[in-house]
Amino acid sequence: MGIEAVLAYGLNGGTTVGAPPVLRYMLFALFLPIALFGAFFQLERKEVWRWAASVLIVACALFTLRDNARLVYEFVKSPPPSYHRALADYLTEHWIKYGRAGYWDCYVVDFLSRERVTLASTGLVRISAYQAVVDANQSNAATITRMPCDQGKPVSAWCVDDPFNR
Repeated sequence: MGIEAVLAYGLNGGTTVGAPPVLRYMLFALFLPIALFGAFFQLERKEVWRWAASVLIVACALFTLRDNARLVYEFVKSPPPSYHRALADYLTEHWIKYGRAGYWDCYVVDFLSRERVTLASTGLVRISAYQAVVDANQSNAATITRMPCDQGKPVSAWCVDDPFNR
């Protein structure tokens, strides 16, 4: 399965790499080293070679573990900024309860604000109840768009156009 994924997607020059189905099936390529080591341990009868391969696998795993631990330490020591958190905090502090935003922003802000802010999606709709609540409060709803800011207040990476200028 791993070889098939590498051949199907790795050798196809017209494939959009960022497309979710491609990424999903390309993950099968991760099975390739596992299958190779499994075949090696099935076929190799000399104990010394099996131990050598095991030591190499453990050494590789330790280097990976060390790199992951350094990355986790770096993120704990200085976490990256949370732009969605800044937007959710701004909206709750300014008593903006309803609004419209892009798909990738609205549901994150709804979650981070613990639904004190309800943003409806301007794109794909996943939660129709949010759409209905915002539609019912359309006169109070702010419009949140990505920068640049033509009108409204710049907040983090967004432009908040509040009808009441809160």
